[in-house]
Amino acid sequence: CFSSDHEEMLGDHNLRGKFVPWQGSVSAPLICAGPGMQKGAVVERPVSTMDLAATFLDYANIPITTDPKMTSRSLRTRLKTGVDDDYRSFVSSGLQNMPFGTP
Repeated sequence: CFSSDHEEMLGDHNLRGKFVPWQGSVSAPLICAGPGMQKGAVVERPVSTMDLAATFLDYANIPITTDPKMTSRSLRTRLKTGVDDDYRSFVSSGLQNMPFGTP
């Protein structure tokens, strides 16, 4: 799997930085390839690079810890089938320390 850090707004909405949950701040590529993965599959629902931890554990057949509960989710089913119907509809971040939109 290859990814990058999230974006920087770069002037979108007259803002710079990573402190708002808008497209220019949260979008980053995540590309995975390997045996058993659906070629050309695109996951449309939000995922997080934190989900890579659960994904790697899943591929290694290591149980995902439940105490304390991991909030990351394995992308294995989505990578294998290309189907993401049962995945969450949002991703949250614990880094927000001010109201959204406050520069």
